[in-house]
Amino acid sequence: VTANYGKLSITQAPLTITADSNSKEYDGTALTDNGWQDTAPVGLKGTDAVDSVTVTGTITEVGSEDNVASAAVVKNGDVDVTANYDITYVKGTLTITQSSKALVIGSSTKSWTYDGETHTDEVYSVTYDNAAVTADETGKVFTLPTGDTVTITATAAGVKYVADSAENNNTYTYVLTNAGQYSSVTANYGKLSITQAPLTI
Repeated sequence: VTANYGKLSITQAPLTITADSNSKEYDGTALTDNGWQDTAPVGLKGTDAVDSVTVTGTITEVGSEDNVASAAVVKNGDVDVTANYDITYVKGTLTITQSSKALVIGSSTKSWTYDGETHTDEVYSVTYDNAAVTADETGKVFTLPTGDTVTITATAAGVKYVADSAENNNTYTYVLTNAGQYSSVTANYGKLSITQAPLTI
C-alpha cells in the first residue's frame, strides 16, 4: 500500500502601484505628490488593502522629474500579506512649466526746465502678476514672490538740453535670477526731457 500526496500552492497575484503625476507653473517652491493608485487585473483579494506606499519625487524649476513609488505594504486587517502579491511599480511625472504671470519692469518719466545741468532719474518699478514689488533700500533690487530677484543698473546718459529729450531714453539693464523660469517679462523705459526755460529780452 502506497500513499502519495499532491502539492497545494498559492502563486502571487499581480498588483500594480502607480505613482501620481502632477504639474504646476513655476513659483519658486518644490512640487511633490506622494499620492498613488493601486490596480490589479481582478482586484485585491478578499479584504486585502494597500496600507502604505513610499512615493519619492520632487522638482522646483522648469522641467520634469519621475515620481517613483516603492515599498508598498498590503494588509488584511493587521496581517501583512504583501508577499502574496507580485507588485509592479509605475512611475508618475512631476512637471513645472514657466511662470506665465506678467513681470513688468519700468523706469520713471520726468521733465525739468532747462537749467544748464545734466539730469537723470534712477527711479524704477517692478510688478509681478499685476502686484507691485517692493524695492530694497537702493531702489534697484526687487525680490519677487518666487524668491528670485530683479537687479537694475542705470544706463541713461541723462538730459541737459531740450534736444536731448527722447522717448524711452531712461534706459537701464536688468538681471533676473532664474530668468528661464519666466515666460512673460517686459521692460519699459520712461522718458527724460528738458523743457525751455523762460527768458525775457
